[in-house]
Amino acid sequence: MNALKRGGSFALWSGVFVFLVVALYGHDHIWGEWVYPVRYKTLIVRYATQYDIDPYIVAAIIRVESNFQAKKTSSKGAMGLMQLMPPTAQWMRSQQRIQESEPKNWYDEATNIQYGTWYIRLLTDQFVPLEVSVLDRLAILAVAYNAGPGKTAQWLQQGLWNGTMADIRRIPYGETRHYVERVRYYYQKFREYAPHLRTP
Repeated sequence: MNALKRGGSFALWSGVFVFLVVALYGHDHIWGEWVYPVRYKTLIVRYATQYDIDPYIVAAIIRVESNFQAKKTSSKGAMGLMQLMPPTAQWMRSQQRIQESEPKNWYDEATNIQYGTWYIRLLTDQFVPLEVSVLDRLAILAVAYNAGPGKTAQWLQQGLWNGTMADIRRIPYGETRHYVERVRYYYQKFREYAPHLRTP
């Protein structure tokens, strides 16, 4: 009897699975949005537009940094969606001249995305040439966001890395190489499955 019950349950769930596959066939965007969800879309597009940054880069960095967990704190003290380090966040606040007095504000979704996106703009101006491919731009920004502008400048100046996606295997830090690969992966998935992130 138990074997019959198990067989019946298996048949039921197999049927459900087949139904879902058939129902979703030809609707990759539905499946993709479920597997690769993007939270805080409105905020991402707002600040990406304000600072003239590809919103898919912002979304991919948020996904890798915090998996869209607004209250996340790393073991090193990085805060929020874009994992802002306290000293960097304080410096950005002085540069932005936005009045934020309480540290808890760094966990606010809008504040965190705004400052993180502004920082990506800063890194863009510092490291990204005017004529560069989309993937190379992504590589440079991911490296600078993860390893910091000091290390990025050092690697580029010393010829340890040439600033392209094709050359990321030469990046000295294994953690940064892996970070770039993950950002590229989610960037491509979000471009494929999250058309609502495109700015006007």
